[in-house]
Amino acid sequence: MQVTKAVDYGIRALLVMASSAEGRRCFLKDLAESAGVPRNYLVKILKALSRAGLVSSFRGVRGGFVLAKSPKDISLLDVVEAVDGPICVAPCLGGSNGCPRRPACAAHEAFGAIREKLIAEMGSRSLAELVRRQADFRTEAMSKTETKYGAAGAQMASHASVGT
Repeated sequence: MQVTKAVDYGIRALLVMASSAEGRRCFLKDLAESAGVPRNYLVKILKALSRAGLVSSFRGVRGGFVLAKSPKDISLLDVVEAVDGPICVAPCLGGSNGCPRRPACAAHEAFGAIREKLIAEMGSRSLAELVRRQADFRTEAMSKTETKYGAAGAQMASHASVGT
């Protein structure tokens, strides 16, 4: 399984929203810019996230987007399934038709076990965990920059990394 660009972009946008003040609405333009996501593509992703109940959208001058749930209650699995649909590691595991070779196929059994482990792992990773880890990365990067360039360099790097 490979994470699609749409899922990657969705996670980036959710990280920006989760990192902003709780309940603060994020404007589409600012969200796209901070997440480094093409605006028109982000609209489609946000619609999918909204349909799944992960994001709320508001129209008008005071409109924007906000998380519909606490970051601790949004898992990577929620995002993947909202944007791309159910996880499928092999064609024989998806769909309603089933696989005619299933009763005698060792690969089907193996792929099924792999799928279950992937679902469990993605379900256990919350957006809150990713936000904490993102903050750790920023702190590590600033520390390295400060060691290399001094405090002024670290301050410039922190301003450049906002939203990433």
